Amino acid sequence: MEAKHICIARKCYFSSGVERAGHGNAGFNYTFEVFVYGPIDPVTGLVINLTDVNTILSKITKLVDQKHLNYDLMLKSVEQISIHEYIHNLFAEEFVTNAPTNIKFLKSKLTEGHFDNTEIFTQDGLQILKN
Repeated sequence: MEAKHICIARKCYFSSGVERAGHGNAGFNYTFEVFVYGPIDPVTGLVINLTDVNTILSKITKLVDQKHLNYDLMLKSVEQISIHEYIHNLFAEEFVTNAPTNIKFLKSKLTEGHFDNTEIFTQDGLQILKN
């Protein structure tokens, strides 16, 4: 019998300031979601311990929450896709280092405010599609 694979999603929230050309300084609330997938462990019945995913998300959130992305993090571009790529790559590095090898990082989604969002899909931890 072939092992079933399940996708798990987790969210974290943070607020950051940015300075965009022509708009001055502004603060935004962000939602960052990650989607990971893998086989169900026959012993635990879990795909991955969600506490492990939450620990990684907490590390990432501490780096960006209540920070000014231009000045504190020195991001060259603070357009939403650039912010997303930065956070996506932070999560991917931590995930590859800390997650079991049979669990894969599928994609991430960043929502700025309530409406504007971008998604980055991965294949073996590499970005393959942005929209």
